[in-house]
Amino acid sequence: MNTIKGILFDLDQTLVDRSQSLQKFLTWQWHECTPLQAMPFNIFQEKFTTLDDNGKLWKKDVYDKLLNDLSIDHISPDLLEKSYITNFSDHAILFPDVIETLNSFKRNQVKLGIITNGRKDLQSAVIKNCHLHNIMDVVLISETEKIKKPDPHIFETALSNLGLVNQSCAFIGDNPYADIFGANKVGMKTVWKKNNLFPLPDKSITSATFEEFIELSQIISSLGKTY
Repeated sequence: MNTIKGILFDLDQTLVDRSQSLQKFLTWQWHECTPLQAMPFNIFQEKFTTLDDNGKLWKKDVYDKLLNDLSIDHISPDLLEKSYITNFSDHAILFPDVIETLNSFKRNQVKLGIITNGRKDLQSAVIKNCHLHNIMDVVLISETEKIKKPDPHIFETALSNLGLVNQSCAFIGDNPYADIFGANKVGMKTVWKKNNLFPLPDKSITSATFEEFIELSQIISSLGKTY
């Protein structure tokens, strides 16, 4: 008997390959925005990626600093920020096998959800454009909830919405603090998606790790076995 009845996921760098999505968007934006072509694409790409720091700095501040550092004054950072909010979701890419894996869980009556930190407009658009909205039973976005991971309340709200207790639900994410520490704190099983952006989370709070989504069904099955 499998005791895992629900799985909650982080969005960026867990379901969505944000690194590849960002590079795809930046390529599009540089070609679409003529003033940006005052600098070579590789300079724009490298500078933006460094300033963005895996999404830690909001885009208005990224563009403001980028334009200032590169002495480009004939385009507004507000305009570039608006372009990001409007168009980034069109370039969002899921990791391989995400949809197939999620549908497999659904066929086995496992409830699914997303808890993501970020802006409602941007994250909602990414979720919709990646066709995740019809698969998920619950979606919580920090801007809407007025609280963000790793605060226990956002995890508890998701569990309540799914009608599940903590021991019957696993959380899958890439951030050792926001995702793994946060979910472990409320008593959920935790699965870390390996990446080169964060160090391996402490084993005491990590139930399992994985790299590819084709591994996930077996991992969840193993976590949920009762003896």
